[in-house]
Amino acid sequence: MTGSRLQRRLRETAARFAHAESGQSLVLTVLALTVLLGCGALAVDLGASYVVQERLQNAADEAALAGIRSLAEHPGDAARCTAEALRYAESNGAQSGETRVTLPYDGSPYKLEVVISREMKYSFTAGWRKERGTVSARAVAECQVLCGPFDYAIFSGNQNYELPFNVGSMVVGGSIHSNDNMALRSSGITVNGDTEAVNTIYINGGVTINGGSYARQIIRDGRVIAKGEQGRFVDMPDFSDIVKAAALRAGTCSTGFKQFSGDAMFLSDPIYVDGDVQFNTPTVISGSGIIIATGNIMFNAASVLAPGASVCFYSKNGNIQINAGEIQVDGILYAPNGMIQANTASFVVNGRVVADKLQFNAASVQINQGVHDKDCLPRLECRLIE
Repeated sequence: MTGSRLQRRLRETAARFAHAESGQSLVLTVLALTVLLGCGALAVDLGASYVVQERLQNAADEAALAGIRSLAEHPGDAARCTAEALRYAESNGAQSGETRVTLPYDGSPYKLEVVISREMKYSFTAGWRKERGTVSARAVAECQVLCGPFDYAIFSGNQNYELPFNVGSMVVGGSIHSNDNMALRSSGITVNGDTEAVNTIYINGGVTINGGSYARQIIRDGRVIAKGEQGRFVDMPDFSDIVKAAALRAGTCSTGFKQFSGDAMFLSDPIYVDGDVQFNTPTVISGSGIIIATGNIMFNAASVLAPGASVCFYSKNGNIQINAGEIQVDGILYAPNGMIQANTASFVVNGRVVADKLQFNAASVQINQGVHDKDCLPRLECRLIE
């Protein structure tokens, strides 16, 4: 083969190869553009879904909190709480019919669930995926019972008062706290929980503490056995205005001295007395709720509460005094600005004793902190839990 023919043959082969490569490049370019356009369309639709989901989540959070706050202000009014949650959902961008409110939720009358669902139409990717999809947001809020001093079986809130226990025998089924010092000076004291004081805990005799002891220092039988950091201060809340508002709605407010003389009582609505309250004869109280007096509360006879009852006897500005041979209370004694004084042979509380100052002049004291004794308290701490 001559040189000219060989050159011509090589040029023809190269031309055919170049033509083939051009076609392959075009195919690859088309495929690449298709993939890029698909990714872009997917990004646009997913981005739109993400924006909608964020807006719905914000609406669900706000609606759940609004509903549960309404529950705290209006206990038991599920219809009102649901309406408030729906109103907040729509004011934050949810459309009518998109919101579902569940109250009670998960078996609790103090939990509320909000679910907001919106159907979206996919604009750019409908050809190769579902044309429609659902975007949802969910929030669960809970109205929690008051904590702080009510976490303890016995609580003294005064910062300049040594909490004394001058008793023949005492068993505490829970923990004890003092915002100052605590003095456990009796051979018959058993604490089945912690002892906690801001400053010093004094222990004398055969005191049994089955939990921990926490204070700036612990002195046992005159000898310092432990030193630590200053204990924590715990404040006492005033929720009397909430109780008064609920009592006004229920028609159970009164002014002046109020006396209970042996009648059986079922407590569901709170009782608010602008004055003193006195129990003169044995009284059986069942149910759950609060009896509040702006002044003093006095027990001159045993007050026996039915098993399962939970009642808070709340002296807003006065003292709670017990002058009885024996007394049993199922619930809470609360005097945030005064003293609880028990002058009795036998003092049994299936609940908690919380006051600015405490004084037990009793032969036998038994305080049993339970799971349900705080059920009588208003639920004020509202927060998202899911």
